[in-house]
Amino acid sequence: MRPLSVTALRVVLLTTSTLAIAGCGTRIGTTTAQNSYTITEPVTSLRIDNPVGNTEIEATDTNTVSVAEQLRYTGEPPQTRSPVSGGRLSLSYICPGILDVNSCSVTYVLKVPRRLAVQIDGKVGVTTLTGLAGPLTLTSSTGDIDATGLTSAMVTARAEAGTITLGFTAPPTTVDAQAQVGSVTVRLPAGTAYAVDAGSQVGSADVTLQRDPGSLHRVTAHSQVGSVRVENG
Repeated sequence: MRPLSVTALRVVLLTTSTLAIAGCGTRIGTTTAQNSYTITEPVTSLRIDNPVGNTEIEATDTNTVSVAEQLRYTGEPPQTRSPVSGGRLSLSYICPGILDVNSCSVTYVLKVPRRLAVQIDGKVGVTTLTGLAGPLTLTSSTGDIDATGLTSAMVTARAEAGTITLGFTAPPTTVDAQAQVGSVTVRLPAGTAYAVDAGSQVGSADVTLQRDPGSLHRVTAHSQVGSVRVENG
């Protein structure tokens, strides 16, 4: 977990549930805990490496980053890390032991400065973003990516198995959203023409907004298996 020497306000809440095994004196328990802290150091970018767990980020007009780590584990708790180096905050964790890699998970809930550059590498879990304005690079192995209220100029989203939904309130410069198995939906403000490359190998591809191949606002939306929609909204 984050060293106490780093500026932070941390509150730890801990609850434990146990399950008795019949005929055996051993008890197997699942523990949940929460670590909450505030990053007061200058942060210009954020990277989250989350093997198992959801990631929720809400944009704010403050200069600090508020982090809540919701831990779930059996045995030893996840070892979370949150160093700041060169203006980049990196959040990650490991589960103790090498045989049971799914014995723990962490859900990250953050409030961040609106224009922060964000990179999320998610394996299993849902990614939810609200109101961000900085460049976004989002990946998910198994889980949906849902980002709304965006004013980001550049967004890249990749999902192996899961849906991608991107909603903008200002015309972006570049959007690249691609899923292997899952639908892709990009909603863009009306009144602007977009250069759109959309398609699906297995599924429909519908583009219902104003198009201009020469537009400086370029959108790529593809799915191998799943529907694709690029629309005003």
